[in-house]
Amino acid sequence: RWARDGSLIAFLSDRGEPGGGARAGAQIYLLGMRLGGEPIQLTRHGQPVERFEWSGDGRYIAFLAAAPPGAERAPVRPEPTLPVRRAPILVDGDDRPHQLWVAEVGTGRVERLTTGAHHVVSFGWSPDGTRIVCAARPGSSLIGAGETELYRLDIGRRDEAGVGRVNPPQEI
Repeated sequence: RWARDGSLIAFLSDRGEPGGGARAGAQIYLLGMRLGGEPIQLTRHGQPVERFEWSGDGRYIAFLAAAPPGAERAPVRPEPTLPVRRAPILVDGDDRPHQLWVAEVGTGRVERLTTGAHHVVSFGWSPDGTRIVCAARPGSSLIGAGETELYRLDIGRRDEAGVGRVNPPQEI
């Protein structure tokens, strides 16, 4: 994806560290368009980056990824009481919810914007790059999709305000 000013392209790659370092799945890389050269790895997150988006001012890239190993896990949802609708069983999978993170392009500093067991499914920047709206639901399974809610995150103040419920969830 192009930076708004056309100076950089950001992309996902799972190429790993130079010299064969450990791979954590897809990470965000930056490639300068004026001088070319080798891409620079922006994120070194412990989990694969699933989705990313430039801020309107080009200073930040927000991305979705599960919390690294050791972070909180989503609570186990009880099975429904009706025998006709059984909850799916997760076998040998990772139930860590996707959280929203922001990387500062100039420094590479990464900050976590969301916490808890809610699974962030989508997000979008405000045009001026000061706020993000994200859609989150109680867990990563589609069973909780009807409980998706919107949250507004003020990047300058790092606070969060619920905006409302989205039913069914929609891409932002």
